[in-house]
Amino acid sequence: MRVLAILLLATSVFSNDFIVRVIGRDKATVTKPIITLADIADVEEMSSGQDDLVIGIKKVQVGTAEKAGETIELQASSILDALRDQGINLRDVGYSIPKTVKVTRAGREISIKEVKEAIEGYFLDQGKEATLKKISSLEGIKVPPGDITLEPIFNGRKRDGNSHFEISLAQDGIEIGKFPVVAKIDEFNVVPVASRQVERGEIIDESSIEMARMNLSELSGEFISDESELIGKQARSRIENGTPFRKMYVERAVAVEKGKKVILSYSSGTFEASATGIALDTRGVNEEIRVRNEASGKIVSGIVTEPGVVRVN
Repeated sequence: MRVLAILLLATSVFSNDFIVRVIGRDKATVTKPIITLADIADVEEMSSGQDDLVIGIKKVQVGTAEKAGETIELQASSILDALRDQGINLRDVGYSIPKTVKVTRAGREISIKEVKEAIEGYFLDQGKEATLKKISSLEGIKVPPGDITLEPIFNGRKRDGNSHFEISLAQDGIEIGKFPVVAKIDEFNVVPVASRQVERGEIIDESSIEMARMNLSELSGEFISDESELIGKQARSRIENGTPFRKMYVERAVAVEKGKKVILSYSSGTFEASATGIALDTRGVNEEIRVRNEASGKIVSGIVTEPGVVRVN
């Protein structure tokens, strides 16, 4: 019965003829993804002059570790197979290896401070002012020991004002995982707002716009951040004084309709002239358009400068 118990617990072979001895452990912790024999066993020479053999046996890869904080079980038979595959002659090796070896990948938990600094750095790199107020739970997010790089990927802001990110984790330039984060952020920026009440159907010009510092997290819908995108647009509904311009509030203003008569304005140095033409496209202010000159029949291209007027290139 005692012999049977030993066989169930370990795979063992020893004699005085062996030149190297391997004593395995039933548990081990590793920091790297590759598990070597040195991680799970003590390797010693039993006769002098076997340094190279000992070093070679220690380097043999016997398995691949799980993710940080997780455990894998290695069987004694697979460990011996790994030694044979690397050309180790087991007739020279005495060994005592547990039937099952549990190997845990060392790990630590990602801290809220690390995520906070990464997200605030994301906005800082874009020249934006942002303060992280609250972040979702990070329990169970483990990484291997050592320096970890966190790269936030912004996935948009929802109606509730929460910003959604995917955090990419990398070590030594290699991605090792991702996890989602929901954050409450105050993000401030200067955006165009209505300088007065803009009525429905009114064409927006520079006098309709002023710039104001706003908390973007408090703005719902898609708002327009570039003043140039507004000039020449038409208000779809009334926009109150001080209100940020949302995309749903404005639309392209049609200044010239296809088939309608327009004035062609020619200028070159001190030379100026005008003619009439027929629009071949429907366009808004500052947009390029094709026009057929009524007198010559020639098709020319120009820019709509105001309703019914085209400046010819």
